Amino acid sequence: MILPVQFIAPTFAEGYCPPTLQQFANDYAAGLQLTSPLSLDTVIVSDTAPADHNKLWFKTLAGAPFTYPSIPLYKWHTVFATWVAAHYRIPGAHDWEEFTQESDIWSFEGGDGSDPGTVAPTATTGSFWEVDPAYNGRSPMSPGSITGANPVKSLGYGEDFGSGAQVATSQQVAPHTHPFVTDAAILNGDNLKTVTSGVGAAGVMIGLSGPPYTADIAIGPNAFTSAQEAMPVIHPVRGMSCIRRTGRLYYVG
Repeated sequence: MILPVQFIAPTFAEGYCPPTLQQFANDYAAGLQLTSPLSLDTVIVSDTAPADHNKLWFKTLAGAPFTYPSIPLYKWHTVFATWVAAHYRIPGAHDWEEFTQESDIWSFEGGDGSDPGTVAPTATTGSFWEVDPAYNGRSPMSPGSITGANPVKSLGYGEDFGSGAQVATSQQVAPHTHPFVTDAAILNGDNLKTVTSGVGAAGVMIGLSGPPYTADIAIGPNAFTSAQEAMPVIHPVRGMSCIRRTGRLYYVG
């Protein structure tokens, strides 16, 4: 809150020359004047709302300044017929806070606890804050080039980007080897066989004689218990709420 006050600098006599900077500071502070159109005659300090609606109400709690969840200085609003103090954040402003449940947001900073999705806030009633669903399940990141991104990526304002999991392609899998197996024939023709008896057949034979032969020897493929699974790519996060100011404007005294 900005109070209408004015500082008036002191006037020094011609030829004034203090011996030290400290002396100048002392003289300046001693001569400095503070003026304001406000006075104690126009402000009522009280725990309870005053009857005089032409003055400002400095709200107290047990005699101490009442600062949370509202601000202490109220003015009588003739249209709403109540004492009001403006919220310090404009409607639509964002903030990050940690809550136990969403309903805690509706009473945050003095809201009346009603669900803003069900009961639309007015200038003097309802919740001051609501969840911004655009951030559900997402972490914030400043727009601009993402360091080390592959492929190169520059994040735009208000752009959603990224995924919770990714199915790796062959180009993304690191070089590796597989063992030989005899239960899958994936090579073309009789390329590589083992023999148990006989003289063998076309291709390279491993063994003393053949036929009969085993199935084609192949490189063992990837084995999945059910289906291929996507790799999780979520970085460690903590659940916080991105909250957005509703249209409610005033605290009510």
